[in-house]
Amino acid sequence: MPKAEVQIIVAEDAEFIEAVKAGVQSIDDGRSVPYEQVRDWLLSWGTDNEKPVPKSI
Repeated sequence: MPKAEVQIIVAEDAEFIEAVKAGVQSIDDGRSVPYEQVRDWLLSWGTDNEKPVPKSI
C-alpha cells in the first residue's frame, strides 16, 4: 500500500477515535438521547409529519 494511502487511513482512524471519545464524554456528562426517540425522528424524515430533532436528557 502506498505511503499516502496509509497516512489517510491513519488520519481517518485518529478522527474516528476522537469522535468516539467525544461521544463517550457526552454520555459521561449526562447528555444522551434515547434510542427510541432517535429512531422515531429518523423514521419521520421525508414524511408530512417530520418530527423535530430530539433533545438530550
